[in-house]
Amino acid sequence: MTKRIITLKYEDRVVAIKKLPLGKYVELIKAIKQLPKRIPELSGLSFDEVLNKLPSLIEDAYPDFIEILMIATPLTKEDLESDWFGLSEAVDAILAVVEVNNYREIFEKIKKATARPDEKPATS
Repeated sequence: MTKRIITLKYEDRVVAIKKLPLGKYVELIKAIKQLPKRIPELSGLSFDEVLNKLPSLIEDAYPDFIEILMIATPLTKEDLESDWFGLSEAVDAILAVVEVNNYREIFEKIKKATARPDEKPATS
């Protein structure tokens, strides 16, 4: 079972990353779909490859990542652009969102389902 809340501690701040309701998930997916427009090389990457490229992706699409983090976490734009929130904190927050929402497993299920050839009913 996946955790429903992950608590991150940043200096004197505590941020609770919670499982997103379906409406917020839809909003997040719409924001994520905008990333390949800024970073064409994202197309075709696996989930793990995207995670491995995270620091450079943040650099290449900074405004998009701020928007994504504002949707996926309780952090405000001011929090995300403050001195206490750096690359390490951004990566921690993104990984917490991935874990609490079970995105890796969802991604793999969808990938598997779309890779299967259409099953045809048996004929006699």
